Amino acid sequence: MKQLLCYVPFFFIITTLNVFASDHAPLKKAILLASNDSVKLDLLNEYLGESLEKDSIELNPYIANAIKLAEKTNNDLQRAKTFHVLGKYYTNIYIFEKAIKYLESAKNAVLKESNAPAYQKELGAILSSYALLYHLNGDFDIALEMYFESLEYLIKTDDFDSLIKLYIRISDCYYKTREDDKGISYFQKAFALTDKANSPKSKAEMFINYGNSLTYENKYDSAELMYNKALEISFQTNSHILKHNIYYNKGFIYSQQDKYQQALESYELAYQESKAANNTFDQCDALYKIGTNYYYNSQFRKAEEILDSAFRFAQRLNSSLLLRNIYDTYTYMEYDRKNYKKAWDYLNNSIDESEKVYSEETRKQINFLEAKFEKKKREYEIEKLETEKMLQKATIQKRTQMLYGFVIALLLLIVSGVSMYRNFKDKQKLATQNALIQEQQIQTLEKEKELVALNSTLQGEEAERSRLARDLHDGLGGILSGVKLTLMNMKGNAVISEEGLQQYEHALSLMDSSIKELRQIAHNMMPEILIKNGLKDALENFCNNISSKTTDVKFYFYGESQRFEEKLEITCYRVAQELINNALKHSKASEITVQFIQEEKRINLNIQDNGCGFDPKTITGCKGNGLSNIQARVNSFEGRFDLYSSPENGTEISIEFELTC
Repeated sequence: MKQLLCYVPFFFIITTLNVFASDHAPLKKAILLASNDSVKLDLLNEYLGESLEKDSIELNPYIANAIKLAEKTNNDLQRAKTFHVLGKYYTNIYIFEKAIKYLESAKNAVLKESNAPAYQKELGAILSSYALLYHLNGDFDIALEMYFESLEYLIKTDDFDSLIKLYIRISDCYYKTREDDKGISYFQKAFALTDKANSPKSKAEMFINYGNSLTYENKYDSAELMYNKALEISFQTNSHILKHNIYYNKGFIYSQQDKYQQALESYELAYQESKAANNTFDQCDALYKIGTNYYYNSQFRKAEEILDSAFRFAQRLNSSLLLRNIYDTYTYMEYDRKNYKKAWDYLNNSIDESEKVYSEETRKQINFLEAKFEKKKREYEIEKLETEKMLQKATIQKRTQMLYGFVIALLLLIVSGVSMYRNFKDKQKLATQNALIQEQQIQTLEKEKELVALNSTLQGEEAERSRLARDLHDGLGGILSGVKLTLMNMKGNAVISEEGLQQYEHALSLMDSSIKELRQIAHNMMPEILIKNGLKDALENFCNNISSKTTDVKFYFYGESQRFEEKLEITCYRVAQELINNALKHSKASEITVQFIQEEKRINLNIQDNGCGFDPKTITGCKGNGLSNIQARVNSFEGRFDLYSSPENGTEISIEFELTC
């Protein structure tokens, strides 16, 4: 059970540990009193660099001031440092389009003087930060390519702190791509530079990483030695966040060895350090770990008291990740206390929060893909403008030469001049037609690119649904079935009172309901009947299952049942599922009619309800993404989407796909 509740800490530190002073008043005052713009910009860069994870509202005026001064300065290195720190800031808050924009601007600023030592050092650091963007989003091949480009510049400098960090990031990429030998090799390179590190902070981070790698291999005693070395060094930095990470990791290894008292002491220290650093997320996480270790030690009342505090904290932070972890501990604790109803409720809450975590991660990935696409689009537009400019210049020169020739020819022979003039007009017309054709081809390619991006997003969503369905059915479903069998076996070996027997039977009934509900959830995420029997049977089964006493869902099929491309069948099923669920939730209808027409080269899906209806104009610009998701799915197969509705007259939605083969 302990293994189910403990979440393993980071294997390697791939981001900078930011040291927050409780008060930046001296630095802020120095910014206000700066003697000139150059000094002020250096101070702003220093302040922003120390505040990368602070509240954006507080930093916004300083960011705006830094951008204004950077755009005015003639110092390319100073401008690059400003854009670099902004790129790192927007990476931290997951605004990837701005992160790419500023990192690209920083790189371009130093490329002009890339041979100068200071420029090489800054360029290496910028490329490392740029690579981290792709690293964090799972694009390890591109990340490695940029890390090695960064290494070419940094290896020429004596910046051992940056080299240590770079080797660790390269090592982590290789571990993530299952190339463990290379991962170990680069980690050893990083460790070999520990004595040459210029700052105590870099040395401490190196020992933390070493400790984490040993923890990953379950070498807890050796890991503890590394953490203790890091702790000794951390007192030279006065970094509360650094100390928090060390105490937190020590708490983890103690907990793994069932040394709960030592784990509690370490997590308590981690909590105090995160509180001193004013890092609210880490405070809440440390409280959760303290409560969990009280539970491991069977001190249920104390565990509940601490976990309740952590829960209220997580609600204020609106953190689905922390809420999920706390709900998990609640689930197992209430199960051990035989409060099965509470345990079941907490389990459902944990699943809900897990779905939010997965949705948030998917949103970040989509944001990153969109940012990459926008970058490529801007590069293409710049290239296109440059090409058009060159073509225009060449065209002007050509026309000028032709005009001179025309004038000379006209003077020599009128008849010859007329002929040349007609020829010129024909060529001009042909050039215009070719330009129009080229523009149409470009628009077609851009549309195809958008469809590819859309299909990739939808395929990723379906893959995630399939994975979650398998995990729920094979993982949690197996656990619940095992619990049920264990309870049933207990019945034959124990004497139970009549009252206890009733409670036992009630528990078995709840367990059956849980297993049935879990299988229904997995079925809804990726119905087996759709894969095996096809779209017609899947839709008919869904309509029959969702029909209730209050709302009758009728299904009608016309045509001959046949199989289509799997992706198209999944898309049709998801669209129908979403529309029927929308009607059940919002229309107040007593009857929903689903008509499905299949022809050799056409699919038509028509969904009508006799509910309250609405004005389609009122949903324009709506923040909800239900209809927009449906429209996106239909567009991915170049289908047609028509919606007809008015207040008190129900709603009708028609979706049609024309098949090319």
